[in-house]
Amino acid sequence: MRVKCQSDGKLPLDEKSQDGSSYAGICGAYVAFRCHNKETYSLYVACLEFFRGFNMKRVRTLVFMALFISMDVVLTRMLGITTWIATSMVRISFGFIPIAFSGIMFGPVLAGVTAALSDTIGIMLFPSSTGPYFPGFTVSAFLCGVIYGLLLHKKQITFFRVLFTVLLIRLFVDVGLNTVWLTIMLKTSWKALIGIRLIVSAIMLPVQTVMIFTLWKALGERIHAK
Repeated sequence: MRVKCQSDGKLPLDEKSQDGSSYAGICGAYVAFRCHNKETYSLYVACLEFFRGFNMKRVRTLVFMALFISMDVVLTRMLGITTWIATSMVRISFGFIPIAFSGIMFGPVLAGVTAALSDTIGIMLFPSSTGPYFPGFTVSAFLCGVIYGLLLHKKQITFFRVLFTVLLIRLFVDVGLNTVWLTIMLKTSWKALIGIRLIVSAIMLPVQTVMIFTLWKALGERIHAK
């Protein structure tokens, strides 16, 4: 049985949301107290409007972000290789794949957040994988996601576009910023680090480009289209 409002006698089906749709199927009890408890009624309606807007697209985005964070942690911290060559720390992994995918699918902001969370969660779960936590590397991770998102989101994914994106990340983030963070951590000159980092970046540039482009064409487009 539906309860009428004690003031105007309206039934639940007469209640309209801000977008004009009806709150059909809701018990009329909440209508009965709207005239006597305005604040509670307003809060109820506000919550209802919020959950109407929280659609499946947002849930899907959160699920994929969580998946990409998990993949990055596994590929970087568990399956990645961190070694010292001369006086420079070098990490080789495939953690760039989920971060690139997040940039293509969700844009710069969410991709940056995904990358930053991946770095933070990874160092918390595996503190011995790369040494003590240094916030500069989290900034670098965030910028990698931002660059992927800026250059690849809602763009036609071509080989040369991916190549340019990876080249920019390699030069600006890996060779540039990460070298600065290492000089601060190790208290050494950048000249002792820059050479080997340039060599590693030159080797990884075609590897990253081919893997991102190939995997996106093979898997990413199908996932993103669903």
